[in-house]
Amino acid sequence: MANSKAKQRKKRIKKQMKRQLQKRITEAPVVHMTFREIEDMRVKEQTNLHNAKGNERLERTAPYQEALNKKYGGSVTVKDKYINPRATLLHRCS
Repeated sequence: MANSKAKQRKKRIKKQMKRQLQKRITEAPVVHMTFREIEDMRVKEQTNLHNAKGNERLERTAPYQEALNKKYGGSVTVKDKYINPRATLLHRCS
């Protein structure tokens, strides 16, 4: 008899926990999107990341670029990007 009471108590506690969990979880509204919209968002994100990296690279090399412009008295453009930090840079003076 005590065993059945323990089982009932266990069931009741389990149901209470389940109800409490259901109360805590609220359903988020589902946003229906087409495949095209998802792809557009992904491309836009990747483009923004790419632009941010490009801007960061320009900021990092700005002092070097200014020194070249001052030395050669004009606009010096990088002809090729270097592969690693120890590689030689090729420039073209205009």
